Amino acid sequence: MLRTDYDYLIQERVLVIEGNMTAELSRRSRARIVHPAFHILEHPDLVRSIHQDFAVSGAHVLVTATAESNRLALEGEPLRAEYEAINRKACEICRAAASAQQLVLGGLGPTGALLRPYGRLTEKDYRDIYKDQASLLLDAEVAGFILEGFSSLIEAEQCVLALRELSACPIVACMTFLEDGCTQFGDNVDDCFSTLMEVGADTVGIQGTLGPLEIEGILAQKKTNYPLCVRPNAGYPVHLGNTVSYLSSPEYVAECAELFLSQGAVMVGGAAGFTPDHIRAVADRVRGSFPQVAKKGSSVVASTAPDASDTPRHATRNGPSLCEKLGKQPILSVELEPPRGMEIESLIATIEKLKPYGLDAINIPENPLARARISSIALAKVIRERTQVESIAHITCRDRNLISLQAELLGAHVLGVRAILALTGDPARIGDYPSATSIFDVNSLGLVEIMSRMNLGKDFGMNDLGEPTRFQIGVAANPLAENLDEEMRYLEMKIRRGAHFVQTQPIFDPAAVAPFLQRIAPYEVPVLFGVMLVRDFRHAKFLNNEYPGIHIREADMARFQNADESQQAELGIRFAAELINELRPMSGGVYVMPSFGEAHRLEGVFEKLD
Repeated sequence: MLRTDYDYLIQERVLVIEGNMTAELSRRSRARIVHPAFHILEHPDLVRSIHQDFAVSGAHVLVTATAESNRLALEGEPLRAEYEAINRKACEICRAAASAQQLVLGGLGPTGALLRPYGRLTEKDYRDIYKDQASLLLDAEVAGFILEGFSSLIEAEQCVLALRELSACPIVACMTFLEDGCTQFGDNVDDCFSTLMEVGADTVGIQGTLGPLEIEGILAQKKTNYPLCVRPNAGYPVHLGNTVSYLSSPEYVAECAELFLSQGAVMVGGAAGFTPDHIRAVADRVRGSFPQVAKKGSSVVASTAPDASDTPRHATRNGPSLCEKLGKQPILSVELEPPRGMEIESLIATIEKLKPYGLDAINIPENPLARARISSIALAKVIRERTQVESIAHITCRDRNLISLQAELLGAHVLGVRAILALTGDPARIGDYPSATSIFDVNSLGLVEIMSRMNLGKDFGMNDLGEPTRFQIGVAANPLAENLDEEMRYLEMKIRRGAHFVQTQPIFDPAAVAPFLQRIAPYEVPVLFGVMLVRDFRHAKFLNNEYPGIHIREADMARFQNADESQQAELGIRFAAELINELRPMSGGVYVMPSFGEAHRLEGVFEKLD
């Protein structure tokens, strides 16, 4: 494989690399560490089965079990005379386990010998040792090389230089670091990564010694962007008799793998303690994700969130922008449906009436219930120009393919529409045009990913946009979902992919959202709770019994039931104001939804707010 082919590959998807062969051999043979060379020659079926299990579990990259089999590393081993046979056989076994779609990289490891004057080797000695082993691996048709767990920058540098003398194939160069973020020889992450990239590595990274969160902390220290390979241990080892085990669960390491993507990982997997179950969990978690590959050597940007000072040039600044307010103060927003026709003056008039009450934003649904309406993006621009009120424009995945979605988003940004609520959308069959095509090239998670990439200056295919966008990305959630664990799992995926705020379904019982707020608190994203105006007791009964995810307290249901019919509409206004007053202090704000298009009732609600 050429380096150009590899560069293209790591832009298309996140690669999952198999776990550590030595640790897995020890686990399966229930013995303390035995040199892989022994198993390669004596138990090739065992080695092959491990490669196959990792491959079936979702690994895109397999690694020959040769990291401990350079000529010097084998010097003290009984099988040292079988040096060439070991390397050739290891490649044969690994390639037999791989499908045509899986990469086989030749594993290269440290010699265990120091450079003069502390040891007996020169830099040329290092190069000669690695050229000799790499030649064997290339003859056995590996697609590239991976340096596994080097602690000496000098040795790793000489290894890469040797490989570049031989081949233009891809090189993944992984170092091992201690808890302080330096190698045992004192080199920090940026020194190691920049040096290895300069001498010819295509991807740099960290492997082994530390667990996932410690590695995540070290990567957070780097000052420059690099395409990364991240292979942590599955926590710290525990010695049980003759065996070594690791405590991190597959679910935990998969969760951490998503963190690595945001730090520039193009290849994720594990080292010691990663079983096929761990790799399967990682593969499942990152499936469908695209690498967030920044320009090699570019400076790290502290955050991909929009710059609050980046106000659309068409906007008139009367105080803080919506981006500046989100997360800093409770937001007051209303949802106003776009008209079916061309008349927008009544909508503009409603906004002008609400502005004096501290209205921060308008939520604009896109073709709600699959019925054609004025474009949410176009209407957001008109609203800002006419009223100086910003909007949160809803965009769904139903009506556009992947190309058109990106075009729409770029157009929105040029028009100054920066706050977007990413939604999957209702299928076309439920609307006015049941024969219309529902496209759904991506879902809401993919839409978040598109905008996150644009905020990095890339389109969905990782092509340069010239400059980054400044989208404020919103997502939907149901705090009262029957399966809150599943709801939170999906929401966490959206947040990790770049969501900046959350909007919920209508809430009628503020106390009931406490578990949701507790679960989402660590992510520090503002939550805007939905508040719906109830028209009357009949409407309340419908919502409570037929609308998914809604629960109205018994005492409030009794209020509507006992009120005279002529007073129920006014009670609905008071009830909405009470909910807003309860919810605003405990959240990032609220957005108020008039029912049945009765936007004229909103002013009555706002008059009663604290």
